[in-house]
Amino acid sequence: MGTKRVGLARVEALIENLKRNLNLSGSTLVGQKQSVETLSADGDALTAADSGKLFLLDAADETASTDFTLPQLDTDHIGVTYKFAVTDATNGAFTITTGDTTDTTGDMFIGGLVLAAAQVSSTSNGANGRSVAPGSDNNKITLDGNLDDSGCEPGTVITCTAVSATQWLVDGVVVTHDADCDGSAIFSDVD
Repeated sequence: MGTKRVGLARVEALIENLKRNLNLSGSTLVGQKQSVETLSADGDALTAADSGKLFLLDAADETASTDFTLPQLDTDHIGVTYKFAVTDATNGAFTITTGDTTDTTGDMFIGGLVLAAAQVSSTSNGANGRSVAPGSDNNKITLDGNLDDSGCEPGTVITCTAVSATQWLVDGVVVTHDADCDGSAIFSDVD
């Protein structure tokens, strides 16, 4: 067989036309670690490059509110996901706010959270196992262990995933010490 030279433009065209889907069904990935970062400073704005990370919430100032902002959504952000885990009880609060808080047309939360409390599960008005869903215009999550009907105890885990150009799907568990917590203070509208 002889040698046949292929120009750079042809090689680039062949590479660009490759199917880039990788089928891993039946495969097992080993040795993988999730990227973990501690958020403790107020005003941290998350970016799409932070997608897939687990953020440990540990307030630098144990008495003040520590606020985080999700990116403003568009179709390029669909699939971006963040996981937040409270690792240290605080006397302040953690808030997670969407990037666009415009009433009715901005970014909103959908989905829901489950409340968990150290109590007997059969308590009729208890928090344990109660589901909490955001309202139609809610764009802020407040985790505050000192606020009635909220929670922020270690073990609280919330995942936010962009599922459309205006919606963050939220799911997780909020651990509370408020035995009769109904979760009504967790979701709110900024404006």
